[in-house]
Amino acid sequence: MTPAEFQDHFGTNQKGLRQYLRDRWPHARNERWVLDEAMIVDALQHFGIPASSYGPATPQVNNQPPAPRMVESPGGELPRPASPPLMSTSQIIDTLTTVSSAQSPSVFPVDKLAAQRAGMYVWWADDVARQVLGVPLGVALPPLIYIGQAGATRWPSGTPSDATLGSRISKQHIRGNARSSTFRLTISALLLDQLHLAVEAGGRLQPASNREVSLWIAEHLRVAIAPFDDRDRLAAVEADVVSTLDPPLNLEHCYPTAARRRLSALRKRIARL
Repeated sequence: MTPAEFQDHFGTNQKGLRQYLRDRWPHARNERWVLDEAMIVDALQHFGIPASSYGPATPQVNNQPPAPRMVESPGGELPRPASPPLMSTSQIIDTLTTVSSAQSPSVFPVDKLAAQRAGMYVWWADDVARQVLGVPLGVALPPLIYIGQAGATRWPSGTPSDATLGSRISKQHIRGNARSSTFRLTISALLLDQLHLAVEAGGRLQPASNREVSLWIAEHLRVAIAPFDDRDRLAAVEADVVSTLDPPLNLEHCYPTAARRRLSALRKRIARL
């Protein structure tokens, strides 16, 4: 199976797949990639795709689309096709990268029904935030700084999640602490010296410092959401979107850079204090 065939069947991004394969599997430069069974299973686990979706007869060749997944109807009726996801990956990217869809933390969520669903979100920074957050990293940041998901099934265990965009963003990002989410930890780490934040044992900010971070987020950042109801596929969609957009404050699914290594070290400072 080639990366193109893997993308056609499982819906992943070729760029992200090739990057992962280069890090995990020996490969001669300029040699054509052909995935054997072990490589396919490994890639499925990395992208959060159930291994059960792959079998000896599963991979599609010659760019033929996969057959619709069938689910059993209540009452023992004939199987019916599963409902398709609300949006494709490209539609999610279009939604997240539309600046006008971003909203202030002080009014989030504008669409309460959408916030009650699983899906993707993106954080945007104003000019002040781009300057302040970029200083510790030694880089100029773009307006789109961070991407995440809420509600994805945890693979390979298959453990379901009942998180929603609303619970993730409101409770953990806007009003959480450095331990409540990777995003909150990242912002706190980048503001640590500039706002003279105080850290408690266990990787939490002291209450006064934590309130200061919340106020700073509300003043300088905006958030946009894209609901996506297929929780089993959401982790793979996140990997695809992140690897495509390459937001500077994400570490997973992105190329390692000096700025990301610096960010990783800064985040560890809070955990150590």
